[in-house]
Formats: sequence, structure tokens, C-alpha cells
Amino acid sequence: MKKYYFLFLLSLISTFNIKYYISNEEFFPKIKETLLLTDLTIERAILSNEKITIIFFAHWCEYCKNFLPLFQKFSESKDIKKYNMTLGQINIDYYIKTRDKYNINYYPTIIYFNNFGKEKLIYNSELTYEGLNEFFYRNLINPFHILFNLNQSKEIEKKEGINFIYFGKNENDIKILINKSLKDYSHNYYFTNEKILYKEYNISKERTLLLIKEYDEKFDYLIENNITENNINLLIKFNEFPYILNVIDALDQMTYFQESIVFVVKNNIIKDFNDFIYKQAKIYRGKLRFCFLNEENDFKLIQFINYTNLSNVKISIIDFKQGDINNVLFNETFSYEKIIKFFDNYLKGNFKLSLKSEIIPINNNKTIFKLVRDNFINEVINNKNDIFVKFYSPYCGHCIKLSPLYEELGKKFEKIKNYIKIAEFNIVENDFDYFQIKGYPTLIFWNGNNKKIYFEYFGDRNINDMINFIIKYSSFYLE
Repeated sequence: MKKYYFLFLLSLISTFNIKYYISNEEFFPKIKETLLLTDLTIERAILSNEKITIIFFAHWCEYCKNFLPLFQKFSESKDIKKYNMTLGQINIDYYIKTRDKYNINYYPTIIYFNNFGKEKLIYNSELTYEGLNEFFYRNLINPFHILFNLNQSKEIEKKEGINFIYFGKNENDIKILINKSLKDYSHNYYFTNEKILYKEYNISKERTLLLIKEYDEKFDYLIENNITENNINLLIKFNEFPYILNVIDALDQMTYFQESIVFVVKNNIIKDFNDFIYKQAKIYRGKLRFCFLNEENDFKLIQFINYTNLSNVKISIIDFKQGDINNVLFNETFSYEKIIKFFDNYLKGNFKLSLKSEIIPINNNKTIFKLVRDNFINEVINNKNDIFVKFYSPYCGHCIKLSPLYEELGKKFEKIKNYIKIAEFNIVENDFDYFQIKGYPTLIFWNGNNKKIYFEYFGDRNINDMINFIIKYSSFYLE
């Protein structure tokens, strides 16, 4: 199923309260003291300024609208002078080449370019004035903080996100390594060699890097020779999110960052099931991300996933690759061993996609024959009769407009529907991967004598033209 159907689903989820605007009147006004950039000028601006920070925004984005006054306040403040940098702005909805070139996946994105574009740092702190000021102070003025006492470290534990403390001598090679490793992040990092802090955090050796976070187990470590750029990045990947994501973060990670998400419906009947899933989320961190769904609050997403009735637990692994949603359902009888094997097989690529289908209608004698995924092969490919099929989306305006006309066409063939069926296939509620449907509605005719080929209708949307098309390609003689 293509990307836009999934995005339509997101708009239905109650937690997403986003308004979309397409009018040019919603175009952001120019922020004072900033460069107004385009596809043609952005690269020149980066290459000609030793330090420049650019905000990439979309004019319909509520987060961008709320952040705009704060960014303007920052651009006019006395603080900006001590950073000695240029500011720029670009609306990437109007400059798609720039969006693709700089891989902008969320809004607003703020990037600091240093050394005439040779280095860059992506801002991912809070969207507040204080967050902006702290980010640039930490990275431009004083990137290394020294800890002297327990009170300071306790304040660090209260900070949001991830923070690092390096235990050991304040050595230049370690500074360079940590700064290089964290160049694409905005995490705080500190140095200490105070014995009271070694004792507080149970650190036994120098050259230990301690990660502190506000969720799950609060601490994680790298020791001595394991402190490498690659290992620091892995440590961040393992810890940057809780073991169990909330629904919004899970959907963000799946759609924007192509992560595989394990969606699990909470189960309060099977003893220890929810605790078991939490433990698996910890075990598979860095490989799979997990998200609990609630039957009451997340029913639309649960309905979309279309969990199987074969299992008394509801588990699905979904990824979003190349614009398509791939859904793999756990559809075995319940056991913890089978669930672990399900996760392992997915990671090995040993799985079958779970393809969505509406229930096959019991009484399918209406004017328009209803096709679903589970009866498509029998009713179209393996059936010797002719069949004319409308592939449609219930949300498509052209499909809705065609509907009464298509119903009238069905009535014209009702007396000979045992030989020529007029049918329809809902492409939203049923996965279809036999061939690519490029637009909606799409009208296709299969001749009963040879189902290996099909004929697509490109004529006008009127009864006579469609009837003549069916007569032309039918395996039956029709007057």
C-alpha cells in the first residue's frame, strides 16, 4: 500500500491534531536579521559564511509556526553577537531540491554549518529560546563542562534526553574523540576526576564514559579501549529512546527514519505478557523498536494493522520502505518461545508479509460484484468468465464521482452476470501486489479465454463507451 494511504491514516489518529495549509498566504514572512534562501542561493550562503545556522521549515507546520517568533527573538538578541554567525531560513515545501539534498525529514530542522560548510551539526534540543541559546553556547563557546561535586551531577540526572560524563583526566585526545563522535547530536557531555563521583556512580576505572538518561535503566557505560567513535554512536542508538515508544514517536521513527517497529496490543489477561514484551524490547534494542497499543485509545491503528484472529496475542512488525508499508503479523498460537522465534526470523529476513484483505462477502449477488484480496485469484484469474474491475479508493474524488455511473453499468449487465461480471476492488482495505495500480480509479477488463493478459480502459467516463469497450474485448458475442 502506498505512502499516501498511510499518511491519511495518520490524520485519523486522534493524537495527530495537525492542520495543513496550501495557500501562498501561509508563506512565512522573512525573519529579521536572517538570509531568505532558495535552491539557487543556499549553497553559496553556506560556502561564503564561516558559521551559518539555517532553519528549514514548512509553511503548513504548526511546530514551525510556534517556533518562528522564538527564532526571530534569537536573531535579534544580544546573544547572537557572541556566536558571530549568520542566520538563514528556507521554506523547503517550495524548494524541494534543497529538502532532498540536505535530507530534511522533519520540521523544523535547524542545521549549524561550520568552517564554510565543511562541518555541520543538527539541532535536536527543545524548540525554545533557552534551548537555542544553550545549544550554541555548549557547542560554540564551551563544549566541555567540568564537574566538581555531587550536586552538579544530580542536576544532570534531571536533564531531558541523554547526557554523558567522562571519568578520567581531562585529556585532549578524549576531548577530540568525544566531540567528533557527538558532532551530529546535541547531547551534553561533562568531564570529572573527582573521587566522590567515582563512588556515587560505582565507577572503578579511569577512562569510563557514563551515559545518563531519564528513562528505563538510568545508566549505561563504555570502558577504556571500548571508547571509540563507532561504539559511542551505538551507545546513543541503543539509548536515545525508551525501550517502549509512545505511538507518535513510533510512527515518526517508522516513516521518517525507516525503522522497524514492533506494535503490540497490551494484554492484561495473560500473566506477565506485558513484562515479557518490555524485556524483549531491552534485548532487541538497536535492532527493533517496540510500541504498546491500547485497545481503547489506538483502535484506529489497530484496525489498520488488521491483526489476525489465529493468535490470542496481537503482535505485528511494520516497516516503511520505499513508500510501501510492509506488515508482518504473528499468527501462531501463543507461546513465549514462538514470539522470540518470530522476532529472530524477522531479523534474518525469514518471514512472509501479512497481506490485508476484507472478509469475503457471503452474499455476493449484488449489482456490483465485490472483490477482496482473498477471493481475487479465484474470481478473476482462475474463473473462466469475463470480468470488468474498478480499482478504487473510497477517499478519491474521481472514484466517488464515478460510483453512480458504475452502478448503472452493473445494472446493464445484471442479466448476464454469470458470464460477464462488473466488479470493484477497494485498494485501501485490500493489499494488491499482482501488478502496479498507478492511479484511481483504474478500470481493467479480463477476457475469460486468456487471463494472462488484461485490457485497461482509458476512454471517457460514460456508459456507452464502457459498454462498447467490454463488447470489443469480451469472449462472448454481444450485440
